[in-house]
Amino acid sequence: MASRWIVWTGLIGLAAAYWLAPALVLWLLPVALPMILAPFLISWTSRKSTGVLMRVPSELHIPKVVEAHDHILARWQAVAEVEAREAQSVRAAPAKLAA
Repeated sequence: MASRWIVWTGLIGLAAAYWLAPALVLWLLPVALPMILAPFLISWTSRKSTGVLMRVPSELHIPKVVEAHDHILARWQAVAEVEAREAQSVRAAPAKLAA
């Protein structure tokens, strides 16, 4: 869990404030509570269904340059797969001849 350090920092900070200056705990809650609830907040905002508010314009509408990149990459991968199959069949051919 990547947000573990955030949670521990919030908990330790809140506990230290309660131990050293209990009157400051209420003042620290607006900072400490989101830190403690970070895993839930991260999980909730990263979902596609609820994360619409957190998206950037390039996630809502894919730029043409990204579409072109994806198209070119798909072509290259198709060529690489064909070449890999051909190389594999060439390697297998001598074994068939020997048998």
